[in-house]
Amino acid sequence: MTNMISIARATEDSRYPSKHEVNAMAKRLVEYYPMIKDRSSSSNTEWVLDELRRIIQPTNSQYISEMKDRWEIFYSKVQFYGIMKKAMKPPKTLNGVEHAAAVFRALPLLFPSSTMPPRKLGANSEALFHVLTTSEDPDGFLHQRPLSCPVVVVSEDNCMIAIGSTPVATFDSERFHEGLLYLMAYYYALHLVLPHVYWCYF
Repeated sequence: MTNMISIARATEDSRYPSKHEVNAMAKRLVEYYPMIKDRSSSSNTEWVLDELRRIIQPTNSQYISEMKDRWEIFYSKVQFYGIMKKAMKPPKTLNGVEHAAAVFRALPLLFPSSTMPPRKLGANSEALFHVLTTSEDPDGFLHQRPLSCPVVVVSEDNCMIAIGSTPVATFDSERFHEGLLYLMAYYYALHLVLPHVYWCYF
């Protein structure tokens, strides 16, 4: 990957690799590191969290459990803060997926970004996740999405993390409230492992 960037930067126009070139390299990385492939509903997301532990805190064997505990605390505080700021209603009658979706939709309102989202995106929360309607096809949605950054796509059966138009992991819908934890792990892992490609790809 480093060689590919160096070669591209050495050209006359001093460019970064194209999206096509990055996709080709990503496929090679998956072939070289088969553990990246989606194997089960939990193994790939757990692998990403464990990879972060290896990079950030290599001696902390309790890293994943501690991270999940911190996420649960943050998630509960966001609910309280969101209701207090009237960014969301008390989700008394919502099921697990609807409850988590209401919390995640409130996040851009509670923590606004200075960067405007693409007009085609719609709600700011669509940058993080999308709940498919009964008539929507996951593959069609991903190919029409105006962003290439990681996203959680929620269907009736499960949740899927995709990067660009490529699915990389799935997990049970019951764990959707943990979806943004896994999403942030993918963001951060990509930024740490492929820092230069991260910016030109996304």
